[in-house]
Amino acid sequence: IRKSFGFLRTLEASGVFGDVLNYLSNLAVTGNYTRVYSEIEFVDERTLLPGRREMQGQSPWMLNVSLSFREPNIGTSLNMLFSSFGRRLDAVGDYTYLDVFEEPRDVIDLSVTQPMMEGFEMKFTVKDLTASTKSFTYRDGDKYKKLNYGRTFSLQASLTL
Repeated sequence: IRKSFGFLRTLEASGVFGDVLNYLSNLAVTGNYTRVYSEIEFVDERTLLPGRREMQGQSPWMLNVSLSFREPNIGTSLNMLFSSFGRRLDAVGDYTYLDVFEEPRDVIDLSVTQPMMEGFEMKFTVKDLTASTKSFTYRDGDKYKKLNYGRTFSLQASLTL
């Protein structure tokens, strides 16, 4: 789904309110949702019986929503991305170790891009703005481990020839 707020330009408004509506027409919202049903057949090493389980690394659902804005006068672009996913198999166990799952978490990324001159621009990005913790559990829900890598900041300069 993608929706630009360009339709605001068509609204009959004058004065400051009309200027605000015109300015907000540079805003867009984008989103997608994916639902996945996956499984794989295997032979259990302990019992030598066939079994079924979800595919490793495959979330049963994923959600992405972005909000983007481009300032028309100076060309600054702001983008905010929200993403989330369902519980997914991180490591397949065997007769010694249990399956390990990554639990759902929400992540917010932010980027600001500024054109500087013809063909040259700067981009500042913050990944995982909320520094969300990655939680891992065993199949039965018992805690396995938690990881937190914090936020990642980057500054990029690019030149298009």
